[in-house]
Amino acid sequence: MADEYMEVCRGLWGSWEPGAIVADRRNGVLVDHTKVHAVNYNGKYFRTRGPLNSGPAPQGQPVIAQAGGSPRGRKFAAAHADTIVVHAKGIEAMRAYRDDVHKNMVAQGRKPSDCKVLYLINPILGETMEEAQERRRKRACLAMAHIDERLAHFGKVTNIDFGKFDLDKPLPDHVTTNGHQANLEQFRKMANGRSIRETMASFNAVDYSVELVGTPDSVAARMGEVMQEVGGDGYLFTMPNVNRRTLAEIEGPGAHRLRARPVPRQPAGVLRGRLMAGSAPLRWRSRDSGHTDCGAKEEHERHGSGALPAMRLRRTTRSAGSGANLLEQ
Repeated sequence: MADEYMEVCRGLWGSWEPGAIVADRRNGVLVDHTKVHAVNYNGKYFRTRGPLNSGPAPQGQPVIAQAGGSPRGRKFAAAHADTIVVHAKGIEAMRAYRDDVHKNMVAQGRKPSDCKVLYLINPILGETMEEAQERRRKRACLAMAHIDERLAHFGKVTNIDFGKFDLDKPLPDHVTTNGHQANLEQFRKMANGRSIRETMASFNAVDYSVELVGTPDSVAARMGEVMQEVGGDGYLFTMPNVNRRTLAEIEGPGAHRLRARPVPRQPAGVLRGRLMAGSAPLRWRSRDSGHTDCGAKEEHERHGSGALPAMRLRRTTRSAGSGANLLEQ
């Protein structure tokens, strides 16, 4: 179902060619109908008729972000994602995940550079190393004091009701999930026979992919070192306590130290352009080159080759003499 959904979405996003919106007030033409194409999809789960009911975005289509940890999720991400959010513990696991996704992308006929792998991190910063370590200790204490709340959140992402288990015993082996499978797998590995309560006290309490604790300079240096070892594309910050102070710490000295280091920079512009580092923008594809046009032949018979009739601007008069532009066929 998910693959079919993406096929439908890509077809609709590609139904408007670049330059389809003319907005010619002098001649009363809003849209060049020869550049708008019907996407009549008839699949197992979804059906569509006509084009997308809004014009094209500057970036061609939205960025597809995937959090795929299971084998099925990785294959889906390799086929469709522009970026993957990864929660892999440690450098070896981070590298192995990226290599696996790249292998699946090649099998799908995609270039590995077409999808950026971003690793989850949660830096703990201090003006000194001692201050950062103290903050780490306090965060660990807070995690221990809020086991129930953290289990409730973990249950939300895994679709597991932990309230029916004895928290002072290990998680039963028979428990599975249709939710976030990678999180459950990591929880079991970290538990290693410990009780649910003991495991949750340290699970994602102070780190994610790698532990980053220290001054802005030391954390920035470690982030660069890890990326060199892993060969990844970047990080995604995830913080349980997002407020003005934590944002200021990351956006202030932390970001300043990173910018001062010789690491690749992304160009300005729309998110897709920044993420894909100058990759060519997506373009509309004709049916001959793979555009999805299935079934509903009456549209083609009425308008020819899937194109829509011209849309023109009509001026109407409202109260107080105000005007409004309406579409008419």
